[in-house]
Amino acid sequence: YYIRKVHRYIRSGLRYLSTPLRRKPDYLIIGAQKSGTSTLFQLLTDHPDIQNPATKEIHYFDWSYHRSFLWYKSNFPINKGKITGEA
Repeated sequence: YYIRKVHRYIRSGLRYLSTPLRRKPDYLIIGAQKSGTSTLFQLLTDHPDIQNPATKEIHYFDWSYHRSFLWYKSNFPINKGKITGEA
């Protein structure tokens, strides 16, 4: 349990340090539950020019709004010329 927790903190810290290299989201998928947002997200991320964020639902605009924008941006991939977004 503790090893996983430490690993998560280290990974989060490394993502935060590399925030200047990361992209801002190019798209947001907003919708109600059971409305097809997961299918749309999966179809978009299957495209070769789209990179996945660290997690599908970052929840910055509802549960994690007290965190900084740098934290939000740290959840997205490093800029490689591809677009990214979240659902």
